[in-house]
Amino acid sequence: LGGQESQRQSVTFTITQIDTQKPTSLITLPQNGKIYDYNSLATIYGTASDNVGISNVAIYIRNLSSNTYWNGNNFNSAQVNWLTAQKDTSAPRGYSWYYNVDIPENQFVNNRQYEICSRATDNSSSKNVQEPLTCVSITYTTIDTQKPSVQTITFKTPSSPTPITQTTSVPANSNIVIKFSKPMDKTNTQNAFSLKAGT
Repeated sequence: LGGQESQRQSVTFTITQIDTQKPTSLITLPQNGKIYDYNSLATIYGTASDNVGISNVAIYIRNLSSNTYWNGNNFNSAQVNWLTAQKDTSAPRGYSWYYNVDIPENQFVNNRQYEICSRATDNSSSKNVQEPLTCVSITYTTIDTQKPSVQTITFKTPSSPTPITQTTSVPANSNIVIKFSKPMDKTNTQNAFSLKAGT
């Protein structure tokens, strides 16, 4: 006014885009509806994804019969106890995770159903949490569900009646297939062999 210049002020501001997309996670092992023994439940595996990135993944393990959660000592907790999964840094791409089950074998009950749920949190400033959770239900059994390995043992075919002794080692509970380096002479009644198991 009156020929005077109006004063100007500079204002600096930052525009931040708020991320509203929630992350997702999957449990790849164990599989829903399957039966597992203790050794098969040694490690829980899964993946996660998000448009910004994954901060962490957590899981819980629930006894469906008693509706109680594993709390680090037993299944006596009525409250959810989240267990932090580890990021699999060896995965070629994407976000893979795993959780090593440290529950004593005597805490599981035979023929009892258990629920495992995963929850991902993203890297955004909003720290969006997965919703809904991803869950699988499995049945625990004390019966060994892992198939034994098959071990093939090749013996040198004897060319004379002189006994040949060969010692080899195979894993415990293995199925053993016996082979010879060449066909045996079926007309030779002295072509016989015996198999002795030891420790």
